Amino acid sequence: MIELIGMQNLILGGSLLLLVIGNIILGSISGLFKQQFDKTKFWQGIVKGVIIVFVFCLVLIVGRLNEGVIVVNVNNQDLDLATATQMLMTSSFAWYGIEIFKKMTGLLSSKFKIDVPKKEQVQ
Repeated sequence: MIELIGMQNLILGGSLLLLVIGNIILGSISGLFKQQFDKTKFWQGIVKGVIIVFVFCLVLIVGRLNEGVIVVNVNNQDLDLATATQMLMTSSFAWYGIEIFKKMTGLLSSKFKIDVPKKEQVQ
């Protein structure tokens, strides 16, 4: 199976999954600070990330098994399913990386207040 997907694509897929999870964690931390954390949304995001990476790997396998199938021809360059999927994974990797940088920048530059309950004074 590793030969069908390729080690580089497996690493890219695993890295993409980590970026998706990192993006979700940063969004959740922001939600915690704003007291709007949604545990259901958090787990739905994690499951979504796993499913996306799994499907990318499946499509890569299908593309490698059917290398003769052409998806599109651009400027006399044939783009097959496996190459198109790898390009989509790479662009998704870049997109999630940028989203993480945006969230990290926002988190680092934001001011937030944490309310700590005060002990009631005993009279």
